[in-house]
Amino acid sequence: MRGFSSAEGCFLVNLPKSQNNKLKMKVQLVFQLTQHSRDEKLMRSFIDFFDCGNIFKDGNNFVFRVTKFNDIESRIIPFFRNYLILGVKYEDFKDFA
Repeated sequence: MRGFSSAEGCFLVNLPKSQNNKLKMKVQLVFQLTQHSRDEKLMRSFIDFFDCGNIFKDGNNFVFRVTKFNDIESRIIPFFRNYLILGVKYEDFKDFA
């Protein structure tokens, strides 16, 4: 999982529109991994591995995405704190966490 995340993973902060506050947007943490569509079975296994997230098709790729804050906080961040990503993606993770 560390290798997939280092190569094809993304830790990002999304600002989707929201009608629930003055700014008309909310902050949403997103963790996602992308792989070619031939790896659909592998991508679906990430849902079982983390016990959260969703899969969707984007062109020739499948994307595994976790957006629920509770899942990010209780599953994704603790995993990557226990199994550190090597390389520059670790800096993205630190900002994300």
